[in-house]
Amino acid sequence: MRILVLSDSHGCVDPMQQCVELVQPQAILHLGDCARDADRLGRLYPRIPLLGVPGNCDYGSADQPERLTELARLIRDGSAANLTEAMELYRKQEIDS
Repeated sequence: MRILVLSDSHGCVDPMQQCVELVQPQAILHLGDCARDADRLGRLYPRIPLLGVPGNCDYGSADQPERLTELARLIRDGSAANLTEAMELYRKQEIDS
């Protein structure tokens, strides 16, 4: 699985968009500092699963860093075969709780 990891975009969505076009990822992780940039990227590429966590400049963000740890656990323990499945399971757990 090809995963594109981005961070510290600070309002620069165009370079992230160029990376997506170049890499053609199956999933995108945005590691913060301007979570709204990840939201914009998600709207541009709605078919690519995108997961973001807040950076030190993302005050008041609803996403939690523990989310990545939980996704890794779901894959490691065999509950999910890949990041896409892990994200679906995680979202279902959020809805069910």
